[in-house]
Amino acid sequence: MAWKSIVSQSRLKTLLTGILASKRVAHAYLFSGPEGSGQDPAAIEFAKALLCERSGTEACGECRNCVRVESLQHPNLTLVFSLPAGRNEKLGDLPLSKLSDADIALVQEQVRLKALNPYLAMTIPKANTIKINSVRLIRKESSLAGFETGRRIFIILNAEAMAEDASNALLKTLEEPPENTILILTTSLPDRLLRTIVSRCQHVRLAPLTAGEIQAALEERENIVPEEAAAVAKLSGGNYAKALQRLHSDLKERSLEAVDFLRTALGGSREEIGNSIEAVASAHEKQEIGELLLLLQDWLRDAMLLKEGGAGEPEDGGSLRRLIARYKRIDLPGAIAAVDRAVSLVDKNAYIPLVLLNLALALQESINPSELTDVRSSPAGSAGP
Repeated sequence: MAWKSIVSQSRLKTLLTGILASKRVAHAYLFSGPEGSGQDPAAIEFAKALLCERSGTEACGECRNCVRVESLQHPNLTLVFSLPAGRNEKLGDLPLSKLSDADIALVQEQVRLKALNPYLAMTIPKANTIKINSVRLIRKESSLAGFETGRRIFIILNAEAMAEDASNALLKTLEEPPENTILILTTSLPDRLLRTIVSRCQHVRLAPLTAGEIQAALEERENIVPEEAAAVAKLSGGNYAKALQRLHSDLKERSLEAVDFLRTALGGSREEIGNSIEAVASAHEKQEIGELLLLLQDWLRDAMLLKEGGAGEPEDGGSLRRLIARYKRIDLPGAIAAVDRAVSLVDKNAYIPLVLLNLALALQESINPSELTDVRSSPAGSAGP
């Protein structure tokens, strides 16, 4: 399958196919797009097509070159990425030469995992910047004998991580590109690159991925059932790498936690609500709390659809029906809007306990006042959904 590692991005695939068909390949490209939209897979797939022995408009995926690029083991392909500083590392040292054996093994393992999943965000401790020694190696390796004939391709992952001296070194390379060498930069933050670097690259922009595109990819590539794929896709925020990570988390457990918070907010005493807020805020990072709120919002939407007769029987239909029966006049659109405001505040780094407290109060206000008085006289465990 052409461009098989890239999720969606039909416009990008058409563009790259056209470049290969024209045989007019630039010396430098910048692939930019929202995080997890596919910059790295696109760069690797493009490099595979450029090195493919059949020299067509796409990689054949079968020749020796394609197989080696797919495993990130082709001698004419080099990945450049953030690395930790080596002990007593000096200008001119090889990027890995002063790292410990343990650090080198970790880097190699991350490259192996990147080959298996091009969407993977490589995780290397203390690797915060792309070093000048890594960038200087581009020109040095381009002129070395001993590599195979043909193009030399360098992919600079997360190019915005280049230190200032590394950026300047790359700029010099872009101004005087080595013969038969192609540089491909990837980034989700193009504004952090030097404008002079951006201007010397062919800029290829990737579109944001929709939840529907991510859901379809999860169903097709990972054999995930539609219901789970839809839930994971929504939480991914357009980031396919994050969606893959979410597959290994326990969404059902998180959903139950969200419903427990709703149950306490609707029917709990002040003390119970305070304890619930403290437990949620202390147990989760900001991102996890945002996801918890999105799951709560989905649950309320399902309740609204069920109440209005606009949906089939959802997975948690029993709890939803109990909520609707217990709070006959609950303002579900208002509750959903309150959760939406809370999600927005979490994204803006507002104080989490205050956000959750205001949300709990807003959820209580969505109940008919007469029901609210009755609820507060009941145990929290029996009053909620």
